Amino acid sequence: MKILLLSSILLLIVFLVCQAYTAFDIRTVFKPVDTTGYRQLSDSFTTERHLVKKLVPEVYTEVLYSAAGNYFLVRHPEGVIKLNAAGNELYRLDTMVGRNIAMGTQYAADSTGVYDFAAPSPVKEAFTGVLDLTAAGTDWKQEFGARYEQAEAVIYGREYTDERYPVFIKENGKWTVVYIPTNAFMDDRMEGVEHQLNTFPIKHPPMYALQDTGITVVRVKKEYVYATAAYMPLLPTEFMTTMLYRIAPNGEEMALRANGKQKTGFNGERTSFLHWLQVPEAYHNKVTASFLLYDFNVLNNEPNGVYVIKPK
Repeated sequence: MKILLLSSILLLIVFLVCQAYTAFDIRTVFKPVDTTGYRQLSDSFTTERHLVKKLVPEVYTEVLYSAAGNYFLVRHPEGVIKLNAAGNELYRLDTMVGRNIAMGTQYAADSTGVYDFAAPSPVKEAFTGVLDLTAAGTDWKQEFGARYEQAEAVIYGREYTDERYPVFIKENGKWTVVYIPTNAFMDDRMEGVEHQLNTFPIKHPPMYALQDTGITVVRVKKEYVYATAAYMPLLPTEFMTTMLYRIAPNGEEMALRANGKQKTGFNGERTSFLHWLQVPEAYHNKVTASFLLYDFNVLNNEPNGVYVIKPK
């Protein structure tokens, strides 16, 4: 009896160690993970009611929604894409070489003007004036502050020198470049936010950054060891997994699968790289498009990027 008890305890320990520190998963012994019907991401695919299409392969992106204009902007390091509420592409600026994107806004700028993506056919609006507030003895805050209060929009440039920092101000429908002292900008810049002052934050029409609204993970299957402890290559710390998901855009259920990660341990922490981006609930009746972002942190990973989900 004691031998049987000890054998059972030893077997349980072996199972627990294997569960925690190998790709073995005891849960799949009793209920195997069936990936049939779960679609992998690709450049484009269709369901009964929707088209899912990759827009860009970049992961460092933001998807914005304008409630006033009822359109989306997908902003990425190489450019900007504008889509309507149904997810149909309206405009694309493919190269941002020499331009800077004012993140979280409908604007992008270069050394000669500003693009306003709210316009039906965006074109560059040239600067109509230049104001330099960097001269010694100039009270730049007083002059700048007065213009800031009256401005329709204020965004900050990125191409600055040691002496002056460019700010783009829209007044009465016209854009002006205002230069302020760079050292003053650095002293007052907003912590954790690029190219913005605490005293004078950017001003622009409201845009909503789409957030991950939660995606249902149905099953997880451990695949192989992804990372091991430093100087201990036989001790795994993380596994690569296959994660099965379900989403329901506009009421149509979709089954998807993608890579994920899971830390070691009996029920180690899981990391999902697939995100379902939607507008805030208050605007669900105005739009039919939503987005997927897959951001697995491996360069040139083929499924990486932003996808639009739109009705056929």
